[in-house]
Amino acid sequence: MPNQDSREEEGAQFVLPQFAGQALAHNLKFHEEVLQMRREGREVFHFAFGESPFPVPLAVQTALKEFVGNNEYPPVAGLESLRRGISWLHEKQEGLYLDPKDIVVGPGLKQLIFLIVHCFSGDIVLISPAWPCMRGVHVDRNFRGQ
Repeated sequence: MPNQDSREEEGAQFVLPQFAGQALAHNLKFHEEVLQMRREGREVFHFAFGESPFPVPLAVQTALKEFVGNNEYPPVAGLESLRRGISWLHEKQEGLYLDPKDIVVGPGLKQLIFLIVHCFSGDIVLISPAWPCMRGVHVDRNFRGQ
């Protein structure tokens, strides 16, 4: 079986030159270490990806079952009911009204930051310290995959 280095070298031919040589994201490197510890028989509660090792609450399981037959892609900006709920929560807790049409829900922080960096025309500030994988977010906004 090929080792990690040989797999990375084989895949390098498909990476654009400006992205070559990028180090593995810290959380992915940590994940590899966690997997190794588990192979060694150690008990590890893994929170590196924001995933919980604890049981899914019954209310969440019930809601998932309700929608299990829905095999369509949701709207790009996220479910309207979810965006309305987010708007309602901000208004209730902060007295701040946000139009649900102005709310975008995504599957994770990396995709949302990628979209902001590539779509937003204003200045973007990424705070530090931040989640370790955000250290490498320095994107040339003129890059178009060419």
